[in-house]
Amino acid sequence: MELVDVMDEHCRALYGTGDAPVVDEDDMDALRNGAPPAAAPPPPAADDIEAQIRGELAQLRAPKTRSTRLVSLETDTECLCFIKCAPPVDAGRVIRRVLEDVEKTGESRSRFVQRLAPVNTLCRAETEAIRTAATHVLPRFFTSERPRTYRIEPRIRSHTSLSRDTLIPLIASCIPDNAAHRVDLANAEIVILVEVLKNVCGIGAMEDYERLGKLNVQTLAQRAQNLAPSRVGDGKAKKDEDAAEQEKVTETLTHDVPRAADAEVESAQDP
Repeated sequence: MELVDVMDEHCRALYGTGDAPVVDEDDMDALRNGAPPAAAPPPPAADDIEAQIRGELAQLRAPKTRSTRLVSLETDTECLCFIKCAPPVDAGRVIRRVLEDVEKTGESRSRFVQRLAPVNTLCRAETEAIRTAATHVLPRFFTSERPRTYRIEPRIRSHTSLSRDTLIPLIASCIPDNAAHRVDLANAEIVILVEVLKNVCGIGAMEDYERLGKLNVQTLAQRAQNLAPSRVGDGKAKKDEDAAEQEKVTETLTHDVPRAADAEVESAQDP
């Protein structure tokens, strides 16, 4: 996937070119159920031949691992993919860098990606699970140093239990009251993203949402081209040619792999 290559390039710029951590390519069943990665079983005793054979067979059936910062996961949803980021990668920071590069150059560098949405934590799409996850993650963005304005943007796909009218007040109630933070629908400093897909909910936040084209890569590239047509004229001709064969665009959710604290929050949601 070309987006993974673009993001990996920015990861190298932000975090260096050292060895990337090993990441499990989890299947979507674990993602949907909000389950944390399973702990590795203890090695069998050296004299237990049957246990060693069972262990080798389990390794053959286990999800493959590779040394990478980014892993693309299928969501079983048309035009939507999910990219998992291994620590210390911050999904929001990488997405901001990708979008600012598009804003600067006018080149999206990905024909089929439309929108990038950072996800800072995952939980089950249930009221109390969302409340716990939001209460844990939102203080990162709303500190006592100064009041911030905000807007809540829910997106719901293949899910019927929760609605916008439920999610917006639920998330708003989880914003810290350590300062006079307030709603501003027109000029919010922070936009809180609530992404519900089937029975999973992802929560993230982004500053400069409007300036960054509402996280829409193609909109941001087009805006930059309109502002500087001579600088990107050749690139625009190529983009028009590519657009003739483009049938679909893809929205991407990018998620930090939970650190220890996040893992505790998500694990708490499991029955």
